[in-house]
Amino acid sequence: MDRCYAHRKDLIGDCIWCGKKLCVLCIARKEGRKLYCELCSASLGPPRRSIPKVVTKESPVAVAPKKPYRDTDGFIDFTGR
Repeated sequence: MDRCYAHRKDLIGDCIWCGKKLCVLCIARKEGRKLYCELCSASLGPPRRSIPKVVTKESPVAVAPKKPYRDTDGFIDFTGR
């Protein structure tokens, strides 16, 4: 197996952008299976793993339910009219 010339460690993979062979110590950034060397990682900028803001619509003002009442016929009306 090939070894890194700088660290004398086994090579893990290649930089996804420039193709440089990387060992464990050469990996500056890892996103899933994507590996980046230090130069390519610096050009990418900060990690993009941010939590998106959740936009919610304001709920309408809650209206208290009307109480049931006794109708003129003596029956209880639950519709609240």
